[in-house]
Amino acid sequence: MYFSIDTVQCEKSEAVFNSISNKIKGCADNAYNIGMDLQFKNIISEILSLKIRRHVINIRTLAGEVENYRISLSEIISAYKETDNNITEVMQESAKGVQRHENLTDSSGVFDGWGGYGGDQGDLNNQAKVSILFWTFGGNQALYDIVRTYPQYSNYSDDQIKKLFKQINKESCGYVAIANAIFVQYHGDSAAFERDFGFPMHDENGDYNYDRLLLDIYAETDDKYYLDEEHGGVALTGQILKSYVGKEEEFKNKYGVPLYDDAQKTHYSIAAQQAVLDQYSGENIATLKSDGLTYLTFENRMQHYLKSRGVPVSSFMESSPSPDSVKSYLDQGKSVSIIDKDFTLYNEDGSKYRSDVGGHWMTITGVTDDGRYIVSSWGKKLYLKPDELDGHGIEVTDIYV
Repeated sequence: MYFSIDTVQCEKSEAVFNSISNKIKGCADNAYNIGMDLQFKNIISEILSLKIRRHVINIRTLAGEVENYRISLSEIISAYKETDNNITEVMQESAKGVQRHENLTDSSGVFDGWGGYGGDQGDLNNQAKVSILFWTFGGNQALYDIVRTYPQYSNYSDDQIKKLFKQINKESCGYVAIANAIFVQYHGDSAAFERDFGFPMHDENGDYNYDRLLLDIYAETDDKYYLDEEHGGVALTGQILKSYVGKEEEFKNKYGVPLYDDAQKTHYSIAAQQAVLDQYSGENIATLKSDGLTYLTFENRMQHYLKSRGVPVSSFMESSPSPDSVKSYLDQGKSVSIIDKDFTLYNEDGSKYRSDVGGHWMTITGVTDDGRYIVSSWGKKLYLKPDELDGHGIEVTDIYV
């Protein structure tokens, strides 16, 4: 039997195996490389994971520390507030007293009917002349001399002072309400009153010294807007913008911006308000002639007047309160002033005292069982029906004596 080897085929097979071997080797190398690469990535991932976990731990630690700081800060703030309140109470008690929690308006004697029921802005006008039968003599010269102690009135003649008193009678119901609140809160401490205001709490007849206090408030604050104090800027801009109603083109020509920001002319534009304020840039006090007091000027001038004399005061405005709320304020020892327009004042028996009263400030002295307000107006005890009032507001005042 003939035996032989096909070397050619062997060489071809060897070539095939070599190729397969090389491919397998290549796959192995790739697998190794992939394995190494995956291992490397796993190591990196693990490292990153470890780092992230450490950061998480650090962040949680920091968060815990921040929470501890927050708790500590909260405790510090609470302790500060408590200490501040204690200091304030001590200072008020030693220097000006503390707020009294009782119905001062009812118990003060200011509205007992002796010498009038509260203040009357017309009393100064009555002091301007003395009439006996058909003859009229000069007014209260001592009061005239007091008027002339104020710089703006220092050169006033008797006739000019009489005109001043007429003006006070016309526009000072709000100042009388302030005077009522002051006398109520100073009840029983005439020495403190004279210390703070510089003149006696009672006149030579033993009555509350309304003429002197009303004159002082008026002379010091009338027509002034304290721009660096609460409501001063808003009160001023409101007064000026109101004066241009119906004169929109005149306003735009003067200030360069439109008066209103809507076609219905219901809202003054922000630009208009800013343009008005810009006139008074750098000033703390602005002067503008106006009649009477609005909510804002009442509070702005009252607070300035008292604080300038070192008298602590707090106050706030409330629109259309309920009679129960008003009674609660009075029972807490606060003074309550009210303003409304186009309303009716009644006598105690329910008969009308005066109708169509416009833009008038009064002091509420009590609330009847049937829900009417008892008020002091023009030095008289009168009554209001809350359900007849339209858009009225009150000023609630605490004066720390």
